[in-house]
Amino acid sequence: ASHSVRLDVFLETLGVSQSTLNGLPPHLGLPVAVTCYWLRHAHPRPDRPLLQALLLGLVYGELCIKKKRQREEGPVLERLRGLIQRGARSLDLGVAHAYSQWQCCMRDGLDLNQLLCLPLPEPQCAWLYKGTLVHQLVAELRRGVTPDSLLMEDSSSGQLYRAMLGAILNSQETETTGQPDGPSADSGAGGRRF
Repeated sequence: ASHSVRLDVFLETLGVSQSTLNGLPPHLGLPVAVTCYWLRHAHPRPDRPLLQALLLGLVYGELCIKKKRQREEGPVLERLRGLIQRGARSLDLGVAHAYSQWQCCMRDGLDLNQLLCLPLPEPQCAWLYKGTLVHQLVAELRRGVTPDSLLMEDSSSGQLYRAMLGAILNSQETETTGQPDGPSADSGAGGRRF
């Protein structure tokens, strides 16, 4: 089958449209598509801090890859590494359960992508998920720390975070209303809004 047919099969299986991935780095298309699927199917449904922490973890992975190439550590990478070094307090089993579900979805997404002869570029899996970091980030975000405060001083990290978040939220909104940014986007009755 052609690449476009294989890509359509992959995206349709995950319930994501091609437009969701537009504007994202190609190697992050698969993790974003999987995250859209996870948000729709996880039980209990992940809350906003879980999604934000996961995306900040993806940004961290991108910064680590960039650091390997450039040999310099920016302020955002330093801030996020500080959270890892601080270490986890007690393990939040709800957070662990949610991220375990995401990891299973990710594994299945990688398997499906390989089965379909890689319609999406494979991400560097080692940089996708850092458990200690995302657990710490969830705790920080639930205490009121904002993603913007963690990403300040690095506009490209902020742009990447916002692009992924926007793609995922738009995909969720499209499924709820049948169209992007539909009328239920601002109504509290239409489901949970991130």
